[in-house]
Amino acid sequence: MPTNIFSSYSTGENRVTASLLAVLQSLSLGRMNRLLGALLEMPEFELVRFQNQPSKGSAGVPDAIVLSS
Repeated sequence: MPTNIFSSYSTGENRVTASLLAVLQSLSLGRMNRLLGALLEMPEFELVRFQNQPSKGSAGVPDAIVLSS
């Protein structure tokens, strides 16, 4: 069930917060990274990074890695 991006709160601060969270929840991860990177003035920002078979230079290679900032 999709989230309504228009808040039903009566207080201005709560309406803005709820609406912003609803918009962020509806964005794809790539768009979220770009939006937060632009707001933070860090174009290389990654909220979550997925990497298949990362090599750490040691014996064996992990299947995958999921990193969070």
